[in-house]
Amino acid sequence: MRPALQGARKVAFTVLSMTLALVAVLVPILLMGGIEGRLFREFAVTLSVAITVSLVVSLTTTPMMCAYLLAPRREDGRGRLYRAGERVFAAILDVYHRSLHRALQWPGLVMLGLLATLCFAIHLFINAPKGYMPEQDNGLIWGGIQADQNISFQLMMKKLAQFVEIVRQDPAVAKVTGFYGGGSSYGSAFVVLKPQSEREASAEEVTNRLRPKLDQIAGTSLYLGADQDVQAAGQTGNSGYQYTLLGEDAGELREWASKRLTANELSYFSWL
Repeated sequence: MRPALQGARKVAFTVLSMTLALVAVLVPILLMGGIEGRLFREFAVTLSVAITVSLVVSLTTTPMMCAYLLAPRREDGRGRLYRAGERVFAAILDVYHRSLHRALQWPGLVMLGLLATLCFAIHLFINAPKGYMPEQDNGLIWGGIQADQNISFQLMMKKLAQFVEIVRQDPAVAKVTGFYGGGSSYGSAFVVLKPQSEREASAEEVTNRLRPKLDQIAGTSLYLGADQDVQAAGQTGNSGYQYTLLGEDAGELREWASKRLTANELSYFSWL
C-alpha cells in the first residue's frame, strides 16, 4: 500500500498537467463554430471526457489495484512468453539505438530528409483532390425540381414524368419517385440506388452522368445530390453549399447577387 500511495503522489502533478494540456487543446475545437464545429464537436467532447476519466482512474483505481493485485517480483518465475517478449523489445531497442546513433552522426542528412518530407507534404497539399465536404455514398439521392413560375399543373406533371423516366433508365438506379404538390413551381425526387456490390458507379458519378441528360428538358431543371448524414446548410436547398446575402436595399442586393452568380459560375438563386 505504501509504495502505491508514494508512486501515485510522485506522478500526480505530471499526470494532472498532461491532462490539462490535452483538454486545453480540445477546448477550442469544442467551442468552434461553423461547419468544422459541427463535424468535430462530438469528437472533442468524447476525447475530453475520456482523458478526464483516465486521470481519475490513474490516480485512484490503478494505485489500489497495484497495491492489492501485484504479486512480489520473482526473477525465476517468468515464463517463456515473457522472455520472448523481452527479447523482441531488446531487439527493437537496439535498432532504435543504432538508428539514433547514425542520425546524430549525420545531422545534415537528417535535415535534408526533413526538407524532402516538407516538400512532399506541400506537393500533396497542392495536388491532392480536395472538396468542400466529403461526399458520402449511402445509396440515396435527393433531387429538387425547379420550373418556371407560370408553369401549369399538367405541364409540371409531364416534366416530372420525363425526369423520372430518365433517371429510371440509369443502370445503377433501383427505384425513383417524384413528388409535386401543385400550386408551386417546386418539386422533388427521391432516388434509391442499387447496392454497391451490384453497381460500378458511386452516387456522385451517377449524378454527374445524369446531369447532361436532365438538362435537355427545357423549362425545368432537376438538381440531384447524394444524401449526406452531415447537413451543413442552414436551410433546404438544391446543392451541397449555399450563399446567403443580406441587405437593406433590395436593388443593391439583387445587383450583388447577380455578380455573385457570375463570379462563381452558379446557375440558380432564390429570394426569401
